[in-house]
Formats: sequence, C-alpha cells, structure tokens
Amino acid sequence: MNVVKNAPLDKFGISIVQTDLQDRARLESEYVNSILRSTNVYTIRSFRRHMQAFDNASKYPSLVLKQFLTFLFSIIYKGVNDSTLSRVRDSDLIYLIRNDDIPYLRVDKTKTVVLGSTHCSTLGLSSKRTGLRRLRKLFRVLKYRRINGFHFTSPKWQRDAVLHKKYDFLLPLGTDTDLFYPRRGTNNRRGRVRFLFVSRLEADKGVTRLLDAWKLMSLENAELHIAGTGSLAELVETTADEKRVFYHGVLSNENLAALYRSCDVFVFPTQGEIYGLVVLEALASGLFAIVSEDLKGNFDEFERMGMLEYVRNEAKEISESMTRSTTKLELLAGQRETVFDYIRANCDWQSVSANLYSNFKRILDEPS
Repeated sequence: MNVVKNAPLDKFGISIVQTDLQDRARLESEYVNSILRSTNVYTIRSFRRHMQAFDNASKYPSLVLKQFLTFLFSIIYKGVNDSTLSRVRDSDLIYLIRNDDIPYLRVDKTKTVVLGSTHCSTLGLSSKRTGLRRLRKLFRVLKYRRINGFHFTSPKWQRDAVLHKKYDFLLPLGTDTDLFYPRRGTNNRRGRVRFLFVSRLEADKGVTRLLDAWKLMSLENAELHIAGTGSLAELVETTADEKRVFYHGVLSNENLAALYRSCDVFVFPTQGEIYGLVVLEALASGLFAIVSEDLKGNFDEFERMGMLEYVRNEAKEISESMTRSTTKLELLAGQRETVFDYIRANCDWQSVSANLYSNFKRILDEPS
C-alpha cells in the first residue's frame, strides 16, 4: 500500500493485478480503497486454492507432485486469465510481490522487464530439507527464468539466494514515521505492562503460541492486546476477557498507531515470516520487540540497540522473554527516540518508495 501511496504518479502509471484468493487483511478497507483510487486494479483467478493441501509438504514425492500440479494448473489458468492479463501485458515493468505468480505471465521479453522480490518468498534453499541440493537449485533457476531481477528486502535474503539476475538490488522495507512514533511523556497506567500482537490471526503468525505463552505467565500487572483478523479470530474473541486480554479487531491506521503507542512490548512469534513490517511499526512506536528467531537477519541492528530480542517459537521461551522484558522498560526509555530517529532516517516509507522507483527508472533507462 505504501509503495502505491508514495508513487510519483507524474512519472509512473500503475496497474495492480490481484488474485481472487485474498488474505484477510489487518488494514481498514476504506484506507485501502482511498489509495487504490489512483491505480487500475484487475483481479485474476488463482489456482492456489487447489494447492492448499501441499502447503506443509516436506517429503520429496509430495514436492514433486506439487510442482507437477503447479505446472498443469498454470497452463489452465493462463487461458482463464488471458483476457484480464492482456490489459497489462504491454507494461514496461512488472513487479511481483509474490514470485510464484510468474506462471500467470506471458510477456514480450524485449519490451517488458519482470522483477521479483522477497516480500513473500526467499531465493534460498530450506535448511529443513537436505539432499538433492543441485537439483533443487536447478529447479529454482528454471522456475524463475523469466524474471530479470530481484528486489531483496534484506541482506540476509540476498546473501542466501541461490540465483542472481542482472537487475538485482537491495532495499529494505519501511514504515510511515508520520503515523508510527513513540509516545511522549510517561504513561499513567500505575505500573501495568501492556503486551501487543498485531497481525493476521492465522496459525503461522503465532497467535496460538502467544496465547499459550500468556497462560504460563504469572504477572498480575500485565495486559495482552491483540489486533487483526483471520481464521483464528473466534479463538481470540473467546479468550479475551476485557480484563487482562483485549481483542481490538481491525483498526483504522490512526487507531492502530495509537494502540501501538499505548503499549510497551510487542510480541511476534511468527513462523516462516519473510520480513515482518509490524515489527518495524512497533519499534518506530517505541516498543521493545520480542520476535521469532525466524526473523534473524532482518532486525539485527535493533537487537544491538537493545530494543529487540529473538526467541525460539516455544511457549516457555516466549513467556520467559515476556517476563524478562518487564524489567528492561525503564532502562530502555531513552532508547525509544534513538530507535525512532534511526528508522526515520533509514526506513521511512517516503524515502524507501523514492529509492524503489529510482531503481525502476534506472533499470528501464538501461539499454536492453
């Protein structure tokens, strides 16, 4: 959304192609619609709904079958979506949020540059699967052969990538520092510590792990606040007693920012996350962050500043980290503005977006 919001529309005309298989968002629909008014939005049919049984596939026979079905469905759905995709086929540049959507595309390589990214997937080989490394690497090379370059959102993902292209570039993601900033002055909650979770309420985001960790805590002067929606919303609603656990649902950007500022510690025990923009929002808002070790390499500078701790995705360790964090808050009070100044200088969406479109222009201006 912020990339579109901060787009130089006098230089770029933007079309968005979305699939009909949309995640439940944590953003208010009115806010999303206000930004998308400046673009052309098209919707295509997705075949990923047929592949959900393979989401957690780890054995090689299952993975081979998954890739065969992906190839088969991509052929079928190219025809299904052809009339819609023909409207954007002559674009000068196509930027993929999800690299696995490449099978939908049929473009003229001499006219269109296709850029992938590490928003939703990395280009490394999973350490959880060993063996057949050369074959797995070859498959990646073939799978992304029509991509001309990748936007790496972290040095970690650029370093771990098994393939590189002509137009690769590194640019971390950002946050809106006009919206997300630390509270000024002291809180008046009489010693109560507020923990916060913001994300889609899905198992992979870690909300169930967080609730399990919360049950292990013995702090009486603590509250847990949860914002977002998803398939586990009913579970969260049932758990929220409005005394120690509070469920806020989907908030407007302004109310979400205010909720961040009213809390002290952000907890995000996600699994398989690529970046985690909510972590950056929390840090900009002055919160100490406890995040999954899966995110190591994305926020290491904040760990060095003392404002972030990586933990294993186990309820006991998360609970212990949450308890430890309550003893650090007064000592870290002075770090909030330091962290905010760092984020404003290096990770503000306006400058990040400007750099992104600058990279687009540089690539388009290069001789083919």
